[in-house]
Amino acid sequence: MLRGAEFVKVHSGTSGAACIVVRDLHEGSRYPICFDAEGARTVMRREMMETTLRIGGKTEDEVRVAVKAAVAAGALPLPSRPSVAYMMSPRQVLFSSPDKDGVRVGAWQPHVMMTGVGLTREAIGFGPESDYQYVQAGGETGTLHEFVVLVPVWSDGTPAPVPAR
Repeated sequence: MLRGAEFVKVHSGTSGAACIVVRDLHEGSRYPICFDAEGARTVMRREMMETTLRIGGKTEDEVRVAVKAAVAAGALPLPSRPSVAYMMSPRQVLFSSPDKDGVRVGAWQPHVMMTGVGLTREAIGFGPESDYQYVQAGGETGTLHEFVVLVPVWSDGTPAPVPAR
C-alpha cells in the first residue's frame, strides 16, 4: 500500500504474488494492480519506481528517462518469462495520461495483462487484434510488451461498461 511517499507491506504471503496501488501526478489517482510472482519480481518494481519518482516531483519525461536508465543498468530486471497482472477494482481512479494535461476518466475497464520481452499475440496463441485485446510497448519500445485482455465484470461481480469502438 502507498502511504504518503512510501510503499508499505500490508500482508505477507507465500506465493510470491503481490498487489500494489500506484499513482500518477494527479490528485486522487489510484491504480490497484495485482501481479504474479514473476511480475512482482520485475514489473511491480518498475511501477513502484515510477510512482516514487512522480511523488518526488519528477515529470513524466524524467520518469521515463530514469526507468530506461535503471533497466539498462540492470537495477530494474526485465521478466525472464511472461508474467500476469490484473486490474479488476471498480474503485480505480484513472486519468487519460500520467502527464499534467491528463483528464480524469474514472475506472477504465477490468483487464488482465500479460507482460514479457518480445511478447506477441502469436507467441501466446491469439489471432488479430479485437476490441478486447491489444499489445502495447513498455518504456523500452520493442523490448518489453504488454498484452491486455479486457474482461466483462469487475472484481465485485458488477458488469463493466462495454468499450467504445
